[in-house]
Amino acid sequence: MENPSQPKLWNPQAVAFWSILFSPIFGAYIFAKNWTELGKPDEARQSMMWVYGGIIWTVVVGIFVGIFSIKLFITMRLFEPLLLFTWIVMNGQKQLKYVREGISYERQSWGMVLPLGLCTGVAYNFTLTYLFTFVRSLF
Repeated sequence: MENPSQPKLWNPQAVAFWSILFSPIFGAYIFAKNWTELGKPDEARQSMMWVYGGIIWTVVVGIFVGIFSIKLFITMRLFEPLLLFTWIVMNGQKQLKYVREGISYERQSWGMVLPLGLCTGVAYNFTLTYLFTFVRSLF
């Protein structure tokens, strides 16, 4: 039953888990939506900065590794968990802690969000691979 005084949020722990599979871009976006629902626009903006930063990271890494080598491409893919960890520590942890410390909330449905996450993960990997291949073909 809906309670109008409670925000509707996606479970932050579940978001962090799904971000392992899909990308930190996905997690940061969902966290931004949660912060907006909680009435925290500054935190929502900070999460969106991680979204934009993740997109820029993807483009720059795709171009950079395309110029230098396939070994570097593999190495950079191994550093993706570092990006996830950095996002969780520097941005995600704040929401995890905020909600864990006693916020009552209604659970937001994952029905449309998980397909969005899957699309984000596919787009992230496709973009990185495409940029690598495209730039590599130029050299």
